[in-house]
Amino acid sequence: MRSAPAVVPDDRVYSSKQRPSLPMNRDTLSGQMFRSGSSLVVTACAYRLWHGSGPHEITAGEAEGLNTLILLIGSIYAVIFAFVIFVIWGQFTDVENFMMRECNSLNELLRFSGLSIRKAAVASGARSRPTSNMW
Repeated sequence: MRSAPAVVPDDRVYSSKQRPSLPMNRDTLSGQMFRSGSSLVVTACAYRLWHGSGPHEITAGEAEGLNTLILLIGSIYAVIFAFVIFVIWGQFTDVENFMMRECNSLNELLRFSGLSIRKAAVASGARSRPTSNMW
């Protein structure tokens, strides 16, 4: 069975047998695994301490009320977060509209001054075809 070519970060195409080995930063990976493991151990210990103590016995009867409180807080947070997203989206739309007005103003300025975009590119010494980094 023939293997499909794989693309590596240098944009060359290699088969799976020719692929160069990519270096891995084992220190970062082991540090993340250590942090995850230690937080899991701390959480397990806290869980064991909580369920073996007296406050757990006291709050066990209030579980339904606590669930309602957590649901209420989560719902309020969701509504506030939705308003934040709405405001940010509106600001992005305002910026897009502002940029469109600026581009139209620049286009009108070039048109009224008698220059086209091609003439402006030639006058500035750029290639005859505008490129993405020209503006």
